[in-house]
Amino acid sequence: MKGDIYIPIISSILSGGISYYAATVVHKFNKRYKRKEKAVEMADEFSKLISKRSFDIGEINKKILENVGLQDKINELENKMNLSFDNHELRTVFTDKEIAKYHTYKKVTNTEFIKILLRTFKNENYKEECLRAIILEFDNKKTIKENIGDKQWTFSTGEKEIVIKSNDVLQGINTLIKKYNETHIYCMNKLEYFSMHFTNNIADSNTVYQSLHQIYLKTILSLYIDISSTNKIGHEKFYVNLIEFYN
Repeated sequence: MKGDIYIPIISSILSGGISYYAATVVHKFNKRYKRKEKAVEMADEFSKLISKRSFDIGEINKKILENVGLQDKINELENKMNLSFDNHELRTVFTDKEIAKYHTYKKVTNTEFIKILLRTFKNENYKEECLRAIILEFDNKKTIKENIGDKQWTFSTGEKEIVIKSNDVLQGINTLIKKYNETHIYCMNKLEYFSMHFTNNIADSNTVYQSLHQIYLKTILSLYIDISSTNKIGHEKFYVNLIEFYN
C-alpha cells in the first residue's frame, strides 16, 4: 500500500522531466530555426545592397586597384588565414608610396576616377545622362578643370535643347562625389550590421548562400586599404564585426 503512494509522485516527476526535456528540445529547435530564418533575411538584405544601390562599391574599388597596379597584392591576401585590417598590417603589405597612390587616385580632380564612378552610377534623369556623355569623352591625362575649361555643350531631346555649361559639369561632379561618399559610408555600415548578426550568433552563417558569401569576401577585400587606413594603433577599431566575420 505504501508503495502505491509513490507511484503518482514518481509519475509526476517523470512527467515533469519529460515535459522539461521536450520544452528544451522545442526551444533549441525554435532557436536554430530563427537563426536560419535570420540568416536568410540577412542574405536577402545583402543581395539587395549589392544590386540596388547607386554605386557598386566593390566593383569601383576593384577597378581602382587595377588602375594603380595594386590588385595583385590584394589577391595575395586571399591566402592569408587572418587579417587584422589595421594600419600596422597595411604597411607590411603596401609601401607608403603605394598607399598614397591609392588615396590620391580617388581625388575629385582625377578624371579617370570620375569616369569609373560614372560607369557604375545609375542615372536618374536626362541631364545626368548628358553629363555622363560629356565626362566620358574627357582626356584622362588632363584634370577635370583642364577638360572643362570654359566650354558649353548642347543636347537635343527632340522637343527642346539642353545647354550644359562648364559650371553645370562641375556641380554635377560634386553631386556625384557626394552621392558616392554617402553610398560608401552607407555600405560600410550595412556590411558591419550584416556581419554583427553572424558574429553574435543571431543568424546561422551556414545558411548564407555560397555565392553571396564569396561576393561578401571579395567586397571586403576590395576595401582592405580603406578599412586598414582607418584603424590606427592606439585608437578604437572600426568595423570589428565585419573583420571578424571575414576571418
